[in-house]
Amino acid sequence: MCLNVKDIARSHEFYTKLGFNEVEGDPGKNWLVLEKGTFRVGLFQGFLPQNTINFRGGDITRVVRGLQAAGLEPYDVHFADGSGTGNAMLQDPDGNPIFFDTTAKELKARKTALKRRK
Repeated sequence: MCLNVKDIARSHEFYTKLGFNEVEGDPGKNWLVLEKGTFRVGLFQGFLPQNTINFRGGDITRVVRGLQAAGLEPYDVHFADGSGTGNAMLQDPDGNPIFFDTTAKELKARKTALKRRK
């Protein structure tokens, strides 16, 4: 979940009190990612027009093809290269944005994890 926050310091303090720990980001640049167990919440001051659901780590090429095969229309699709990294957007029926993105590091970690399961 990516939250559009008004005050990064105040939001950071609030989520820390809920038991979240900082795992990424830079509060001086108005963004943080906090984690509690396996749940992550991104705090973004001045970056997002509204709260956004974020899915990370999947092969974006496959994600986009799957969305299209299901009759959905992803937009702002950007493939970084032919490796499956990149990002895409989708809106649910109520207009809530859903953001899919993957870095090369995440994609490599996902592929390694999948090989271990086999």
